[in-house]
Amino acid sequence: ARAYKSRNKRPCDFCRYKKAACHLESTPPCELCIRYNKECTFVESPAKRRRPNEQAGKNGDTIFKHSSNASIDQPINFDPFEPMSASTTTNNSSDHKFPNHNHRHSASMDTDSPLSQSAALPVNLHLPFDSTTGEPSLDRQNSSNAQIIGISGESDPYLLSRYRYDEYNEASFQSVRMRKMNGGPVDNDSSVPTFFQIQHNALAAKAQPQDKSDTNEKWRRELTELVDDETGRRLIQLFYKYVQPYFPVLSREGSERDAMGVREPREVSPCVLAAIYGHALPFCAWDEKLCVEVYTPPSADVLFKIAWLSCQPWLHTPNIAVLQTLLLLVQRRPTNRHVSDTPFKWVIMTTAVSIAQALGINRDPTDWPLPSWEIKLRKRLAWAVYIQDKWLALNFGRSSHINPDDWDVPALTEDDFPEADRKFDDGQRTDFGCTHFIKLCELTIIVDDILRDLFTIKATRQLHTSLESTLEVAKPLRIRLTEWHQALP
Repeated sequence: ARAYKSRNKRPCDFCRYKKAACHLESTPPCELCIRYNKECTFVESPAKRRRPNEQAGKNGDTIFKHSSNASIDQPINFDPFEPMSASTTTNNSSDHKFPNHNHRHSASMDTDSPLSQSAALPVNLHLPFDSTTGEPSLDRQNSSNAQIIGISGESDPYLLSRYRYDEYNEASFQSVRMRKMNGGPVDNDSSVPTFFQIQHNALAAKAQPQDKSDTNEKWRRELTELVDDETGRRLIQLFYKYVQPYFPVLSREGSERDAMGVREPREVSPCVLAAIYGHALPFCAWDEKLCVEVYTPPSADVLFKIAWLSCQPWLHTPNIAVLQTLLLLVQRRPTNRHVSDTPFKWVIMTTAVSIAQALGINRDPTDWPLPSWEIKLRKRLAWAVYIQDKWLALNFGRSSHINPDDWDVPALTEDDFPEADRKFDDGQRTDFGCTHFIKLCELTIIVDDILRDLFTIKATRQLHTSLESTLEVAKPLRIRLTEWHQALP
């Protein structure tokens, strides 16, 4: 049911007109007025309520009207939530705008139907916009998650590309939104239509297994007890200085940060924050304050345990923070150098690959309508997942989870790395860190070919009886390894 809201907190005129929830932080303007660049006023009085039978009749007329005229080019917007994006009427099909269908199924709807049940879900589904580019981020959504729509799933991207979308490339379907990244082939190119399904996290409220007692605030309190904010900021700086240049899975763009691009601990998800602290602890000796004042550093085992436990509730509604946490957990140093890793690390890698595919990390985001920082971060995360999977498969003697035919992210360039990540705190250039990761990507491609040509079950059966055949297959791979080594800076 909708959360209680005091009558003293009346909505502004624009939110009342749009029939949307009015979200005020403290003083005007509200979120919706900021989004649509409207003046946030409180002048108009509430409209008179219509009688139920009158409203039901009008709703019925509207439904009948649209059911007789609707087509695939003019979809009906069955949205049981408050309005999530602007709908503008247009007569030009090339404008890609959503027609203004603002009808609601209320009195005529069966109370036991899926639509009526979903209508009771929370209404805060407004998509936040990046403050610098004005383009909406797929990841930074207060209470929703975005998952890519696969080509073989129940929703056909080629059919979805025939719908009209609003100025934010979105269309509403019952309790979810579809967001268009691209509409498919143009001028006989080979692009594939790409869509994301954005749904409220409340839709997964009953998903199992799930422990609702472990909240983000609980884990944040535990982290604060282990690491105070001042120590946390210094640990984050150490991470960006010694870890991020060589494993760039975080970003110092797109949010409020200090002069060195470092985020405040309270702005980072607890699962990621715990993993950052765990990786930064070994470098405390290189911090002028921590090396003196931190006599008993927190346990890395406890920090990595918090990172793992705090990300588990988000597996039903994953986001980039969960993927970053899993990648950092895979990078954890062995707890016993004399004993090989248990299968747990391979299980985490499997989960990371699955989440990356659900978030569309394996797709090329270059031309997507996203903020530039998110495009660059997605590319780096894609290659981080690819690198981790291939090298673990090689070291563990396992089969890779990634098919190169379904991983079309282009090769990284220096432009895909934030400027802040190419500098140490003293202002010196650290392009070597950027080059290091790019060269590692190139080497991993060769490793993937080695796995496929020499170490699959099929290849082993064909080659294990013939040394000559094995050397013949290995020859071009050895040449590529030599060329890669000679090209190192």
